[in-house]
Amino acid sequence: MSNVSRTPQRGLKNDQGPRINRRQIGAGLVATLGLAVTGFGQNNRGADAGGPPVTDTASAPTTEFADPEVETLATIPIGIHVVGGIITDDAVWAVSEDEMMFRIDPATNQVVDEVPVPGIGYRFDIGHGAAWTTDFEASVVRRVDLDSGALIAEITTGVNPEGIDVTDDAVWVADHRGGTVTRIDPATNLVVATITVGPPGPAGPQPIAVDGDRVWTGVPNLNQVVGIDAATNEVVANVDVPAACGEMEVLDGAVWVTSCFEDDIVNIVDAESGTLRGAIETGGFAGTPLPIDNLVWIPTVQLEEGHPGRILGINPWTLDIVDTISLDVAAYTAGVGFESVWLFSYDAGVVIRLPLDPFQTHAERRH
Repeated sequence: MSNVSRTPQRGLKNDQGPRINRRQIGAGLVATLGLAVTGFGQNNRGADAGGPPVTDTASAPTTEFADPEVETLATIPIGIHVVGGIITDDAVWAVSEDEMMFRIDPATNQVVDEVPVPGIGYRFDIGHGAAWTTDFEASVVRRVDLDSGALIAEITTGVNPEGIDVTDDAVWVADHRGGTVTRIDPATNLVVATITVGPPGPAGPQPIAVDGDRVWTGVPNLNQVVGIDAATNEVVANVDVPAACGEMEVLDGAVWVTSCFEDDIVNIVDAESGTLRGAIETGGFAGTPLPIDNLVWIPTVQLEEGHPGRILGINPWTLDIVDTISLDVAAYTAGVGFESVWLFSYDAGVVIRLPLDPFQTHAERRH
């Protein structure tokens, strides 16, 4: 897969099926954003209790920095709820609730193409010249040509597929109520393996992410993150992680997984040893982890009225929250590409483009 950043929307409580979380996540979403930079201290209460270190933003002291406000580079209207987005080598793609993909030209910040994709939602990926999407109710994956919008293939998976990740030689699908992971060969559009990762029924496999020869999926009804060897299609790791149902990314040898509006904890699994490295309390519902220079940035959603969204800067070695960018928009999904950070706003129906410089400046200062 040639994606710069993969950011499917996963703003759901565990096992709510394909429904998007529709609670209000902020006011003034389409207005020009002013960003104030704040630094948070840490509270490793988990380490004191004998568990993994937990960084707490709720009670930590704050320090104001003298950084200037940062204006948005662009606010791009989609016109209906934006359920997710993907950044590829040549475009930014947004997906709307009415099953349309919108191609945004990053040179002009304009929508230049619209592609209908039946059944597309917050779980999708792009690769091999096509959009791949899971249809939860129909228990299929659809492959749609990005140029013509033509349906190339409809592939039956396990029960109620959700998470999907496309690589050079495989399409990996988390079958939420089947307790399985389906492997599809993109050369033939055929299922070549079905791997059991948990029991069938509610709260099964949800997010999925691939890194080299390892495939990782969150299995909430086991309270585990499960690792699969892509060479053998066998389970090789079972790591105890509560509420592993949100965003999942593999960054520099670590699996970062959030909790899909279950709680405000982000868990980090060491991919090599298959052990829990630690957990971070974010003070809000955490979205897509974004690696930018020396930090991992995570947008958080504050559902209380009047509370802004935040993007937290986390030291990936110590798991300390070392910087925060405050927004007057709450974002759950985000991506990095074209020297920018992109926010996909469900409630506002827009894609917001921010400059990359403030995030890099923070990383340099804190390294």
